[in-house]
Amino acid sequence: LRNTLYFGDKDSYLATVKRLTEKAIAEDWTTDQLARELQRELDPEKEHFSAYMWERIARTESAAYVTEGRRQAYLEFGIPKMRRLVVLDERTDQVRCAPFANAIYRTDDANDVVPAHPNCRCALAPHFGDEEPLEASQILRNG
Repeated sequence: LRNTLYFGDKDSYLATVKRLTEKAIAEDWTTDQLARELQRELDPEKEHFSAYMWERIARTESAAYVTEGRRQAYLEFGIPKMRRLVVLDERTDQVRCAPFANAIYRTDDANDVVPAHPNCRCALAPHFGDEEPLEASQILRNG
């Protein structure tokens, strides 16, 4: 989970976020719809987070599921390496993203890399070049 803010029992909170995100993807919800459902189930009195925070959680967790789905597909297609594509601008997390612009990962090792932080806009793409991938010990993970 890339959103470290939570309240109450962490395990049940995280399980609810995961369950609703999976349902949203299966039923083709918008991120706004997912945000509303997260707030409805986890914060019905609207006392913990603003609507923006629920939108951020919905965007970031949806991105994590999409990224992992693509990584799994690349594994199935036998693509051995991936390149990290980073959007570098004033909204980029200079600690989590910028140092890894164009980093090469083994597809097996690229889980829980992107998104690196809430609202992360990084992506992973297949890479067929000769560059050596990062060693597992050099990879920052978010899981």
